[in-house]
Amino acid sequence: MHAALLEVRSSWYEAYVAGDVLRLEALESPDFIAMGPHGMEERAHRLHGIANAVEAGRWFPQGSRAQDERLSWQAVAPDVVTAFGTGRIATPREQGSLVQFTELWRRTGGQWQVVQLHYSELPC
Repeated sequence: MHAALLEVRSSWYEAYVAGDVLRLEALESPDFIAMGPHGMEERAHRLHGIANAVEAGRWFPQGSRAQDERLSWQAVAPDVVTAFGTGRIATPREQGSLVQFTELWRRTGGQWQVVQLHYSELPC
């Protein structure tokens, strides 16, 4: 897969774990949505929730990181790619729950942005 896409995806996960909403805004499409166990979250609502959790000290602790257990890619169109697999957020204290995910990435104007994220926790 494109080295540039892998780099952007890594930056997106780093920004998420760090709670860096400014970087997330740059890496996510303006029409980004996340679908998880609690339903659909639109971009603005999700970013606001992340910012509030960071401010309240309820976000991931420093030293946390996202790790893929399994990752596959599939080109949908020349500038549209899906990523799917399983992964988790590991903190200094614990391995997070394993989640199954599907991401939709789109390149516009030479820049990759994530458009959709669908995820669910896998049973232990």
